[in-house]
Order: sequence, then structure tokens, then C-alpha cells
Amino acid sequence: NMINPNTQTIYVRGINNNTGCINSETSFDIRVNPIPNISSPANLQLCDDDSDGLISGFNLDNQITTILNGLNPADYSVSFHLTINDAILNNNPIVDTNNFQNTTQNQQTIYVRVTNNTTTCFNTVSFDLIVNPLPVNSPISDLVLCDTDTDGLVQNIDLSLQTQNIIDGQSPGDYSVSYYTSLNDAQNNTNPIVGPFTNTTPFSQTIYVRITNNTTGCFSTDSQFDIIINPEPQFLSLPDQEFCDDDTDGLVANIDLNALIPQIL
Repeated sequence: NMINPNTQTIYVRGINNNTGCINSETSFDIRVNPIPNISSPANLQLCDDDSDGLISGFNLDNQITTILNGLNPADYSVSFHLTINDAILNNNPIVDTNNFQNTTQNQQTIYVRVTNNTTTCFNTVSFDLIVNPLPVNSPISDLVLCDTDTDGLVQNIDLSLQTQNIIDGQSPGDYSVSYYTSLNDAQNNTNPIVGPFTNTTPFSQTIYVRITNNTTGCFSTDSQFDIIINPEPQFLSLPDQEFCDDDTDGLVANIDLNALIPQIL
């Protein structure tokens, strides 16, 4: 019977069939080495930059600490593979592990082999590479307003009036929309416009939009629109118009107000 569950000594008895002599002084040990105790890491996610479901930049090496689960990295070799069979046979390890581009669109499983450098025992785990799509951008109409004082500026502009058109049927709870005065600010999510806006460029100013998926964090800054400030029409003042009362009732019929339009304009 096995006393130590990891090691057992086997004794060998040899008999010479011709002489009957016996030798039982030989023995050897059977050792059962454990496979590495490793953990499955979280999936890696990146945002798709061109809607093809493929992207470079996956750093597989960032998963190693989680996978080793406290094991000493000096004692173990870690390799990444595209199939479970390759991981088991230790074939075709991924070479570019710190800047890997997925080869299966949108979602791909990566298989990890962890080998004990002393015993050569190994274990495998897997995780997925997920390429999340960017939010959908819809064309946005310009926001056209009227100038009341001819300075080309309008206060208290409510940019949120554009939000529903930007989301365009997507669930409002799934996305955040923010507005910026420069594309650089929109791309870096700095200096968002907060509250009612007063345009800082008279008569016409471009507003840049950042729409963010609240779940994946993926964002797009492809949308923009202009705030256009149109002057109010300028009219000439007319003198009072006088008409003759032909029946002393103070009323005159058939006054042609359209005839005054050329004088007003």
C-alpha cells in the first residue's frame, strides 16, 4: 500500500530459473508530481478601430501574474497557443505575446500552457480576446439659432438637444454623450462642456461629440456639428399710414399692407 500519496517505493525480486537463486536488493521509487496550480484570468478586451473585428495590441504577458496564482515565475514556463491541442503538445507558441493581433474576428480563445521547469508537469487554462465595436455615429444636423444683438453670440445654448439624434435609437442608458470645443479634447475626454453653453466663436462654431459605451468603455469622436448664429432680419421704420374714412365709421376696408413690404425691406 502507498504510505506517501506522492511517492511509493517498488521492490524488485529477481529469481534465476536455473539455479533458484534470488536477489531482492533492488528497488526504485515512483513519484507523482502535481501539475501546476494555476488560475484562469479575466478576458482581455480592446475597442475595434476600423469595424473589422481585428485589432493588434493585446498584451498576453499581462495575464501571467494572475495565471501563476502566486507561483514563482522563475520555476515555471508560460506559453500561449491558438488551440488546446497545441497547448497540450507544446506546439506553435505565440511569439508576439506583448502586441498580439487576434486572428478570429470579434472573439478568440487563447490557450495557456504552464510547465514546471523541474518536473516538466504542465497544466492549461484559457481566456478570450474580445474586440468590442465602437458606438454607432449618426449624422447630426447643425444647431441654428438667431442672434438678438448682432454680436454673433448666444447664451444658454442647450447642446443636449442633439443627444437623442446622436444616439439615434440606441438605448440612452447604454451610452454617454459629451460635447467639446476641440477634437483633441473630445479624443482625450478633457474639458467637456458642462451646462448651458455660450459660443465663443461668433456666428459659427464647431462642436465635437464623444459617445461612449458605458459597458465596454469604447468611444467614438467621429461626430460633430456647427452652431450657426443667424442675424435677425433688419427692418426700416415706417411712418404711420393714413387713410380717408368715407363713411365716418372709423374703418377702412381693403388696405393693402403688402404694398408696404418693399419700404420695410
